[in-house]
Amino acid sequence: MSHQVVLNWVAPVAGDPPTSYDVKRAPAPAGVIGAYVSIASPEPTATTYTDTTVVGGQEYAYEVCSVNSVGESAPCADILVTVPLAVPNPPTGLTGIAS
Repeated sequence: MSHQVVLNWVAPVAGDPPTSYDVKRAPAPAGVIGAYVSIASPEPTATTYTDTTVVGGQEYAYEVCSVNSVGESAPCADILVTVPLAVPNPPTGLTGIAS
């Protein structure tokens, strides 16, 4: 089973408009947030991003910043997400020999 985290945000209504966003993710084992790394740069009209590179049973922290030609905004409040484990796929190729 593939896992995913869907992030949603509200575009800023004040100030100069963004030309893109910077979606960042950090490992967060036991709620301890590690170093953030940029994972996507959605277009300025986007208000959602789906991270399909997550692993079940792992914890992640996310933050999103607005970006324009002047620079990057402060991040929105970060969130912690725990990706649930799923039931594994069944084994295949079962055979039997009766004697």
